[in-house]
Amino acid sequence: EDPAARLVGLALCAGPDSGWYIPVSHRGGAPQIPWGEAHDPLQALLADATRAKAGSDLRRARSVLRRAGIALDGLRFDPPSPPTSPAPTEASGTSAAS
Repeated sequence: EDPAARLVGLALCAGPDSGWYIPVSHRGGAPQIPWGEAHDPLQALLADATRAKAGSDLRRARSVLRRAGIALDGLRFDPPSPPTSPAPTEASGTSAAS
């Protein structure tokens, strides 16, 4: 956990062809959504365990969101793919071409 990490925005998607970025605390430049307006709707969505959430680095995201006052529940993970065996080689006594 990185105690210096802070929430600057959230990327959300509802499927392969839809996605949104919600900027909440970037420094300078781009328009922001005030945190006071974003907090309650995000809390309702992200804390709802009946709505599945998937993503990368979710432990870190959960920690950063928790510090911002948002619970992240309903995490779903795909089981890892089974390991693949390396192709047989001539050194092992079999040929990859056989």
